[in-house]
Order: sequence, then structure tokens, then C-alpha cells
Amino acid sequence: MDAITDHTSMGVADAAYSRLRADILGGELLPGMKLKLDALRDRYDVSVNTLRETLSRLAADGLVEAEGQRGFTVVPATLADLIDITETRRLLECHAAKLSVERADLEWESRLVAAYHKLSKAEELVAKHGYAMIPPYDAPQIIAGQATCGLEIVEQLPDVDLVIAPVSGGGLLSGVATSIKLAAESGLAKPGVKVWGAEPELAADAKESFSTKKLVEWPAEKTTRTIGDGLRTQSLGELNFEHVLRYVDGIVTVTEDEIFAALRIYLAATKLIAEPSGAVSLAAALFHAHELPEAKKVAVVLSGGNLEPSLRERLEAEMAAGQAV
Repeated sequence: MDAITDHTSMGVADAAYSRLRADILGGELLPGMKLKLDALRDRYDVSVNTLRETLSRLAADGLVEAEGQRGFTVVPATLADLIDITETRRLLECHAAKLSVERADLEWESRLVAAYHKLSKAEELVAKHGYAMIPPYDAPQIIAGQATCGLEIVEQLPDVDLVIAPVSGGGLLSGVATSIKLAAESGLAKPGVKVWGAEPELAADAKESFSTKKLVEWPAEKTTRTIGDGLRTQSLGELNFEHVLRYVDGIVTVTEDEIFAALRIYLAATKLIAEPSGAVSLAAALFHAHELPEAKKVAVVLSGGNLEPSLRERLEAEMAAGQAV
């Protein structure tokens, strides 16, 4: 359990101590930062007296410094501290890599060798032809390219109230949100238009990052549980996260059953073939309207038609048997 998540069994002072300590160690409160009691009181919803007690405990732990009548500051990080952290991280990561190699099976080794070969080949082509190597989502070129989807939406439906797009690494959502919000600022779209992301609840790293305003990463064993195999990225890209925080209004998650229901609706009511990852936006609109802003005109982004033939046959069989939603 995350250290800052649950304090129901703790006293107010203990909860404040735990939260402040976690925020200092996690970098939310930066080294050398002046800790103003009024700001901390509003942030942690505790009294000034409780804060003074908490900061005194943290001072005893060596995490903050008391400056007499001037209050408290987070202990500054020296160059020696940064070198020590870097060396510790190097030792841990090297040891983890060694254990991975020692305990890996043939399948893991094959994937590693294949990935290395692809990367080496790409670097060879870059060096030979002067190509640009562009990541799949965490790059300004990707965000700009995906932004054209948002422009098409506002060109065809300038009075759209709500746009919902799938989110995984964040390339599509950050691009769509950026273009739509900038279009609204320029008078090309409705001023109050909202943009929301949708993702499987089994791979909800983006929602957690958006809610906490801190970029988090989920382990692969969690994100790979969803049928939406295009949304199994373990974390938003750093650049994408910046755009999401600035331009996106919210992120909602959907269940696996809701994804299947949306797939059936696409098949039954339209001529569109949607893959599970592309159907999450429709699932959000259909089953989570109570979590979304009130809207008369809603646009959902269908991003992918790579539906496995066997899955399509299964869905069509269920529909024929009267199981369609």
C-alpha cells in the first residue's frame, strides 16, 4: 500500500507526519524548499500546532531543518548526496539486471535479443541515412501528428461539448486535447469544450498519474491483464504527461465487460470494426456518463481496427445468441 494512501487507523499528527515524510522523500517537497505553515495547513488539512509538532519530528529524522524564528526548510541536497543516490541506484539496477539474466527463461531471452536487434538496426539506419528515430508516443512529432485528429473533430463538429479518446502512453490523448483546447482559445471550437481520456481499469496508470499529479508506472503483470492490448503501456510518456496535465479535463476507466459490450455495439450498429483498445472511449460514454461532464454533443475517438478474427467470431456468435447489449 502506498505510504500516503490510507491513514484511517492513524492519529492526525501521525498521518500528517507520514504524508509530509513521503512527499519529502518522493520529491514533492524539494530539497531546500521553504516550508510555509499556511501553505502546509491548506495542503494537508491540519492545524498549525500539528504541523509544528510534525516538522519537529521530521527535523529529528534529519529531513527538515529548523531555522529559529524563520521556520523550517527541507534539508538541502548536497553534491555528495546526489552522488550517493546515483551510486546507490547504479548498484541496485545493476544487481536487478544481473538477477534478471540469471533467472530468465528462454522466452525472456529471445524477446531481449530481438529487441536489441531491432534497436541496433534502427540506429544503423539513422547513422547511414540521417533518419530521425521517433518514439511511439513520447515525442513532439507524435503529439503534433495525433493533434490532427482533434482538428478534424472540431472542423466537423465545432460545437462539440465533450471529446473522449483512449489513453495509454498518451500520444493520442495529449495531441487531441492540445489541438482542441487551442482551437477553443482561437474561437474555432466551443469555449467550454472538455476532453477526457479513457482506459481499462486493469491498466489504469494514466488515471492514477492524472489524479495524483505524479507520473506513476504500473508493472507489466498488471497492465497486461486487459483485453485492450494496445493500452498496456506501463506509464504515460513524460512529455505526454505534461500535455495531459495542461489540457485534459479528466480520465475515466472502464471494465473488461464494458469494453466487450462496446465492441458488440460497434459490430451491431455500425460498419466499423473496432479493436478492444479503440472501444474504450465508447464504453466510457455509454457506461460512465455519470462520471463525465454533462454534454449534448459527444465525440468518441475510435483508434484502431485490429480485431482478432477469433474474437470477432466470438462476439458475433454471442450477438446471434441474443447476448448483445
